[in-house]
Parts: sequence; structure tokens; C-alpha cells
Amino acid sequence: MSIAESVTDTKDSEGEFANHHPVDNAKPLTDRNWTIVKPILLAFLEECKAHRLKLERRTIYTNRYLLVQHVFDMHHQKNRGTVLPPIGDFILASDGINRLIWNDPDCEVLGSEFSKTPCVKMPRIAKDWIQKNVKELLRRVPKNGLPVFKCTECAEVLWIPRAFVHSCCTELWSSESLGYDPRAAEYVKAMFKLSGARGLDELELLDPLLECLDCGCGAKGRLFTMWARVTILGRQSGIHSMQDLQSYARILDRSHEEVLQARSRVLPSS
Repeated sequence: MSIAESVTDTKDSEGEFANHHPVDNAKPLTDRNWTIVKPILLAFLEECKAHRLKLERRTIYTNRYLLVQHVFDMHHQKNRGTVLPPIGDFILASDGINRLIWNDPDCEVLGSEFSKTPCVKMPRIAKDWIQKNVKELLRRVPKNGLPVFKCTECAEVLWIPRAFVHSCCTELWSSESLGYDPRAAEYVKAMFKLSGARGLDELELLDPLLECLDCGCGAKGRLFTMWARVTILGRQSGIHSMQDLQSYARILDRSHEEVLQARSRVLPSS
């Protein structure tokens, strides 16, 4: 790009130069005045050139990032049942992908590299990332405790692997907002007994529907809600939410027949 193009493409470049005091005057341009104006002009042109290069490089880096993100999103669409790290963690975890994005902007990177490299590295990166963060979360759980956590930002109750795809942690994943929640852990244990699930994975697979037996929220007819929604403390938009562990205990303390009856309301008949 020529100097003239650099100056022209710079926002308000003509005004910036013309407003310099030695330039913005009605005096004729003599040799003496030129010696004053020349260094100002040269410095201004260098600034224009540097600014233009900065914009060009930013555009190149942004386009490379968007290519990686496109491949990442396509892989995620095809593997919806697979837990993947957020794209920020994915890029930071791979030197190869970092090089693809931040390589010398004057060196052209083939589009095929953006399709091939992320897909090849994704499974290993995802496996290592999950193992590392599972260990980090489990360190917060007391001995014999159930690994159930609560987000301090939105109060949603989470467990592994849901904690890895929680919306409050999806740019660069961080466990800072996740804390072990003993009350929620007790609730999940109650759900194990009601649904017959033997673990969190099985409970998620069953995904039981709960019917409120003594709801006071004023809803007409029978009120149902997903079991995971009940773990969110408080009421949202008038939707009933169990928020007192005593209510869970009342269900569990009933006679065997009543427990079976409650369970029939939780699980759809086969």
C-alpha cells in the first residue's frame, strides 16, 4: 500500500495533519517553514502506516480465529453427546492451533489446515481437559460426599459433566463460581431413592418428571416440573420449586406404599 493510500484510509487523517499548529497557518511555505513542517509530516505518515498495519493484522487474526471457531462449532454440532472444552480453553490448550492463528500475518495459512488441525487435536485436548478439571472439582468434595455443586452467579445446581457446559463458564472455563453444595447433594440423594437411580449418570438418563403433591403457587390442575429444575432454589416466573429439604424428607418418611405411589408420579409408567 502506498503512503497516499495509508493516509487516505486513516480516519480523519487529513484533518489531523492540517490541525498541527505549524501547518495550520496562512504563511507561505518557505524553505524555513518546510524544515519545521517536514518532520511533523514524516512522523504523521509513519503513524498512519503503523495504524493501517495494525488494522490489517487484527483483521487477519480475527478471520483465522473465526475459521477455527467454525470448525469447532461444526464438530460440536456433529458430536452433541460429547463434552468439549469452551473454544477459548481449546485454543489455549494447543500450541498447533495457537500457531495457526498467531502465525506471521504475512505468511498465508491454507484453509485446509484450519479444517484438519483442530479436528485431529480435538479428542485428545478434550480428554486431557476433562480429566484435569474433574480432579479440580473433586478436591472440593468432602470424603464420601456427592459431587454436586452450585453456581454462585445464577444459583443453578450442577454436577459432572454439566459443570463443564454451564452457561456461566463457557468462554474460558473456570471453577471459581462453582462451590460444593451439601443441601443440593442431599436433595440429589433423595432423588436417587425416589427414582431408583444408582448414580448421577443414571438419574440424568431417567430424567424423571416430578409432580407437586401440595403446591401452594396457585396453579390450576396438576403441576409437573423436571427434577433438575427443582434444584434451583426459589421460585422463578411462578414455576414451583422445592426449596426446603424438609419437604423432601416428608416424602421419604412416608410408608412404603406411599413412597411407591409418589414414585409412580415421578416416573412415567412403562
